[in-house]
Amino acid sequence: MAFSKNGNDGGGGITLALGIVVAIALLSILARGGKSRIGDRWIGVVTGVICLVISIVDIMDVGSMSTEVFAPALGVQIGRGLWLTALS
Repeated sequence: MAFSKNGNDGGGGITLALGIVVAIALLSILARGGKSRIGDRWIGVVTGVICLVISIVDIMDVGSMSTEVFAPALGVQIGRGLWLTALS
């Protein structure tokens, strides 16, 4: 028996939006011939730290879940997408 949670629930939408912001910043740097401005340099770092914090919170939240169906307690596994978000 498996339970599933959509990746856009909780912090998934936030990390997706931050990824889009970083992609736009990268494209703007490349459009200027690789020359970045002071703010452009830190967008990737700051959004990466924010995504890491969101991932750690979600991993701890999912890891602490359990439910009982009929008698035995069922544990919850953390999916590949959440691990990939934390590693990136």
